[in-house]
Amino acid sequence: MTRRTTIDLGALALLLGAAALFIGAAPAPAPPPDAPARRPGEPEAPARPLAPRGPTTAKNGGDASGSGGDARGPAAGDDGGSPGGAEDRRRPLEAPRGGGGAPEPNDKMLLIPITSPSGCPLPNHPRVVERLLGLENRSQLLSLELWGDTDAYVPFQKVLYYLRAPRPMYVTLFWIGPRGDVFIPFQSLKIPAQRDVQVDPASIVVPPLGHERWVAVATLEPTTLPCGAPEPWVLAALEKMLALPHAVGRWEVVSKP
Repeated sequence: MTRRTTIDLGALALLLGAAALFIGAAPAPAPPPDAPARRPGEPEAPARPLAPRGPTTAKNGGDASGSGGDARGPAAGDDGGSPGGAEDRRRPLEAPRGGGGAPEPNDKMLLIPITSPSGCPLPNHPRVVERLLGLENRSQLLSLELWGDTDAYVPFQKVLYYLRAPRPMYVTLFWIGPRGDVFIPFQSLKIPAQRDVQVDPASIVVPPLGHERWVAVATLEPTTLPCGAPEPWVLAALEKMLALPHAVGRWEVVSKP
């Protein structure tokens, strides 16, 4: 009787130990649905790295999400060369218009000195003066800005001229004095497109003093005026100039003691 009881207790101990091992063992992870079946004894394949979050720049300029758009930089208004930053803000004009005054020096102002200034006086040419004063800029494609370093001069003061055109053009300037005499400081002076140009032909203000008017004509090709010729010849050359596509610029100043 005693021997049978000992055998039953040993069997019960073995059953309890096996149950404890089964409960403490962790279940094996199930393979993903698309994973290939692994053979017995074959090592497990390494896990794939996770893809980075957010769009990444693609070779064509698009993003990795397939949207095709460029990756956006810093918000508009940030500095450091970003779109809308300080480098892309509108810069001031190189020179003041309308009120006269020489522009501040900068790398965008083109200085054109006249190496051999002579000028062309045209006294007693009333029909030429009338024709010049009646000119208007009628072109829809061409224009010419003309202004001076000041709007009031004194005798023997040096004069600087400023020009700007949207296209490369050839400019001839007519200075009409208080008594109707015409002086041409330069003619067919080539200027580039979209640049403020300062012209220094070594001009000075001389008597008679009073209301001075400048009229400039810009053409797409060079022209010539016969300096010192009779008025009919000058008028014919002027009409030939005005028959070309042209632009007109004006500026008025006062000379006084």
